[in-house]
Amino acid sequence: MKATKNETVRIGQAYKYVWKLKKVYLSKLFCCIMYVVEFFKVILK
Repeated sequence: MKATKNETVRIGQAYKYVWKLKKVYLSKLFCCIMYVVEFFKVILK
């Protein structure tokens, strides 16, 4: 199955978009985890 140039560009854009979403999601997840860790540190003192 050979992809045309147009399809390749579209796939590339979709991939970039997904990657951007993933980065945002991961950074939010990381912030949440750090927040929870700090929260537990305060509680368990």
